[in-house]
Amino acid sequence: MRASISLAWLLLRGGGRRDLGSQLLAGAAFAVSTGLLLITFGFNLGFAHRADRAAWTIPAAAHPGARPDVIQSTVRDYYDGRPITVVTIGRPAGASGPAPVPPGLTRFPGPGQTWFSPALAGLVRSDPGALKDRWPGTFTGTIGARGLQSPDQLVVVVGAGPDSPRLRAPVILDQVHPDSALGPIAVTGFADRAGPGTDRTYQQLSRIASILLIVPLLVLAGAAARLGLARRDHRLATLRLVGGSSAQILTMVAIEAAATAGLGALAGTALYTALIPVLTRVAFGGGTWFAADLWVGPVTLLAVLLGVVLGGVGSAISTLRRVVVSPLGITQRHAPTGRHRWRVLVFFAALGAYLRLSHGRNPSLTAMVIGFGIVFLTLNLLGPWVMAMLGRIMVAGARGPARLLAGRRILDDPKAAWRVVGGMALTGFIAGFLALFPTSAGQIVWGSADVINVAVPAGHLTQDRSRAERSLRAAGLGQPVHAGSDGGSDGGALMATRLGTGPAGSRSTAYLSVPVTAQNRELTRTALHRALPGLPVATGADVDGQDAQVDADLHRASTAVLIASFLVAIASAGITACAGVLDRRRTFQLLHLAGLPLRLLDEARDRETTAPLLILVGGSLITGLVCAAPITRLGLGAGGGIDLGGLSLLALTVITGLAGVRLASAASRPLLRAVATDTTSRPD
Repeated sequence: MRASISLAWLLLRGGGRRDLGSQLLAGAAFAVSTGLLLITFGFNLGFAHRADRAAWTIPAAAHPGARPDVIQSTVRDYYDGRPITVVTIGRPAGASGPAPVPPGLTRFPGPGQTWFSPALAGLVRSDPGALKDRWPGTFTGTIGARGLQSPDQLVVVVGAGPDSPRLRAPVILDQVHPDSALGPIAVTGFADRAGPGTDRTYQQLSRIASILLIVPLLVLAGAAARLGLARRDHRLATLRLVGGSSAQILTMVAIEAAATAGLGALAGTALYTALIPVLTRVAFGGGTWFAADLWVGPVTLLAVLLGVVLGGVGSAISTLRRVVVSPLGITQRHAPTGRHRWRVLVFFAALGAYLRLSHGRNPSLTAMVIGFGIVFLTLNLLGPWVMAMLGRIMVAGARGPARLLAGRRILDDPKAAWRVVGGMALTGFIAGFLALFPTSAGQIVWGSADVINVAVPAGHLTQDRSRAERSLRAAGLGQPVHAGSDGGSDGGALMATRLGTGPAGSRSTAYLSVPVTAQNRELTRTALHRALPGLPVATGADVDGQDAQVDADLHRASTAVLIASFLVAIASAGITACAGVLDRRRTFQLLHLAGLPLRLLDEARDRETTAPLLILVGGSLITGLVCAAPITRLGLGAGGGIDLGGLSLLALTVITGLAGVRLASAASRPLLRAVATDTTSRPD
């Protein structure tokens, strides 16, 4: 082992500045891959942590026969379009024993006590006229981080007695927005893990985004592991011919790859750690983040580092089969390649299985996400075969030396040709997939922006209207209170009222509608809450603002994923282009010495990438559209068709992809000139 380490170091030093430069490029690629992987896993875990911390606000009814400890009601309120989670809790009559303490609180709130989240406490101080009297009781304490989804979440916990109107209000279930009211319900404790009632939309979306990013990152890491492949293979084959054993060769390569990948992974970890304070300020899913949410923890961190190192070692060792088995072929530049038709079968088998699953009865969204990821992975397998087919077409239809050279280079090593354009092709898949997630921000489809609606049981309409009118007059507000059944909605938003905690029958719900202005909206809302405690009070803009937030988050996430995939793809193309020049330096030198001008060599390199890129991006766009349709049909996104934004996204993908690959090619042009014109030393 010690001899192998010494020999690996001597070979690396003997390779000169170009070999050292290749290793530095590889380390940088591993650093970027590791950093983005950790950020991706951090957001995935962050959404899970958020769901767990929010679980206690979503009451789960006590099991039949169990003695409930708490009566809980959770209602969504609003202030200036921002949602406020109002949790009212109290002990049932005759309850004995210590009461469970809600997460984030230091004790169970007694009747007349209120606890605010830090953000809501600051909001109350800034606008006491509208908010101070909205929730009855005395401010007792601040809710800690364990009880909050995000640092800027607005939450109030109201302590109440068993006879409080807030804990005796009927359960209002909105058929359009079912999470608008959740209680009152008798519970046995406060959940510390997200249950089946939790909204998992963001968790599923984060998993999809992770798949969309991880596959291009694997391509980048693979390109990094293969930097300097031809030069290294030639030296190792020479060692094999002079008596080096297979074990020694494998050990040397494993040590070199592990060192490069390990140092790059550590640099990526440092980058990820430094970016956490910046990432916590990115508002997503209704709020910013606690730093602990985005920290992956030691187990995940070690798993990622080990995976990156093992992946780099495995990718490097996988290229040594010909060195170990046929070193003479390496030294003579023989590079036979197989057709690998199995890649086509694997891809279409994965795509067929995914489509069959998606058209089944009640498909599982988790299974759909896994199937989608498998299709995306097999698309990377299919790429080299497609490149080989394109190379044959280019050679057969060549009408000039540049096209002929490009086709022959692709046929000589279709995997290397795919690594240059593969990142952009995968980005095309991502753009096609995201094109079916159109946004509808700003569209109010429920109610009106200048009318506050209160859902009340139909049998209580008259008395509730009188109570609302008296409360408005007491607050110095004189708006009329209208009674109806559609809450001001053109579409007639239907609601159902369920009394108690059992599966009682439902009945239609009446609405009280109060016109408001920007100046008196929050004062009116507070007056209505005091008159009709425990009932949902909202404008159409409030309710639809939650859908608009999801749409806006989808748009931001799509943009972030595309930008990240573009950067990864361009980095992969640039690194691979530079590595290709170094690996083929002997070929370029001999062609230039034979009289081929540098302009023609550069044109051939452009043809190697431009034509395949257009075809591959087009095919991957269509594949992305096909894979996205079933998932959007299941509810993640407004989906179902491509809007103007989606078409713009597709066009931008193609244009940026071409520009990125050309930029990467241009960046390696000075290296091509230096390599082709270098006559000071004999090429390898």
